[in-house]
Amino acid sequence: MKDSNVSHTQAPAKPVSPVAHTDRHAKSTWAEQQTKLKAKYPTLTDADFKFEEGKKEMMMEKLRIKVGKSKEELATIIAAL
Repeated sequence: MKDSNVSHTQAPAKPVSPVAHTDRHAKSTWAEQQTKLKAKYPTLTDADFKFEEGKKEMMMEKLRIKVGKSKEELATIIAAL
């Protein structure tokens, strides 16, 4: 017998990082990764993380230049967050 007062809705999914969008088991959400990156690199601002659909590479290039890391180094740093 089913309980008619029980809700069967699921909690909304956390936003997935545009960096790790293919990894369903990302260690943290993109918002959490941004916070951690800003703490590690205080020169980064919210504007540096402005993500427009289809322009991920442009945003990542701006971040890479601002923190002085190669594309691979930045990807490794973000993956470790």
